[in-house]
Amino acid sequence: MTKNSSNEDEIKIDNIPSLFRTQLISSILIVAAIVPLFLVTSNGNTALRLDISTVSLYFFNQVIKIDDFFIASVLFLFLIFILILFTQIFGKIWCAVLCPQSIFLNIIMKLEKKISFLGERFARFFLSLIGAFLLTVILFLFFTSPYYFLDIVFGSNSHILIPIFIGIMTFLFLDFAFFRYKWCKYLCPYSKIQSVMSDNETLFIGMKENGDIECIKCNACVRVCPVDIDPRKTPNAACFYCEKCIVACEKALSKKGKHSILKYNWGTGFRFNILRPNIIITGIVAAALFIYLIYLVWFNIPVIITPQNNIVESDNGSYTLTISYENRRDMSLLLNLIPIDNNTYIYPDSTILRAAQKIEKEYNIKVNDDNINNNIKIVIETELGYRKEIEFKKLNRGNK
Repeated sequence: MTKNSSNEDEIKIDNIPSLFRTQLISSILIVAAIVPLFLVTSNGNTALRLDISTVSLYFFNQVIKIDDFFIASVLFLFLIFILILFTQIFGKIWCAVLCPQSIFLNIIMKLEKKISFLGERFARFFLSLIGAFLLTVILFLFFTSPYYFLDIVFGSNSHILIPIFIGIMTFLFLDFAFFRYKWCKYLCPYSKIQSVMSDNETLFIGMKENGDIECIKCNACVRVCPVDIDPRKTPNAACFYCEKCIVACEKALSKKGKHSILKYNWGTGFRFNILRPNIIITGIVAAALFIYLIYLVWFNIPVIITPQNNIVESDNGSYTLTISYENRRDMSLLLNLIPIDNNTYIYPDSTILRAAQKIEKEYNIKVNDDNINNNIKIVIETELGYRKEIEFKKLNRGNK
């Protein structure tokens, strides 16, 4: 029996609990990641999007301006520490459950067998092309609205995005059709970083405690391993938790009325230990960054208000004041202009800004003559509770 036929015979199992759980979790997470890309909030924007045109992160009804370098830096640091913490605890479980490359590749390889009657080469290239296109579209939807996707990517002004789209799709096609699991073993940068961050108490796939006694030395686990390692001799930095060895071992031992000796283990000591110095330190830093990030976003200025310097005085003693606004929220804002002095009148006394709108607005300000020497003060309030006071000196018409 050839190695390939043996592999197919060994891994043709879909009722192994661990494999079923992984596939179920992967499916749920795929749906959870894709649905917000199409979900429209009450303000007409998609629920999750890092918008390229406005350089903003849309998260349901919140808009985080990425040009706010400090907030963007804190968010970036928080994500880095979350990834470090996740890897320190769960190892390369990302590769099995969350990695888009692994998920799509597993689907492609399963469908190849379904349509192999069309020819193995055709099935591989055809499905790899479809998978590369779909994954590229999904990646782009994190940066563009799905309802304007065709116009943004393939419209008349998309001379920059089309080469990027084609480049990413070409790379993914080569990965799915040729590199496959070799990418995971030799080329994936995150896989290499995960190997460095794991320790002897990180989750890994290997033999259960005293499993060597039950091993029947059939080498089924070795034959099905896509990265050509011996799963019994783990932890191994090349393992990316595909669980094929668990499936193969379960099938081999089930003939003897036993279960797989390969399973997930919490480190070489076979016990879960969350109170490790590296996890405690990383967890504290991640928690502190998260709290600080929530504080920054919660108290982030919802609208940028910039009064212009070109104040114009008319003959009747009124003033024309121009104010620039930039709405930083994914929702319309009502702004009320309130003069501090009761003898000052403003028209109009309110302004409505649409979501993410930038405008300039003119106001007519009338001040009684008995306040000629006073500065004019105005408070601008939003419905979110944000207030800003602006002040300008009233011109003395006698000195004009």
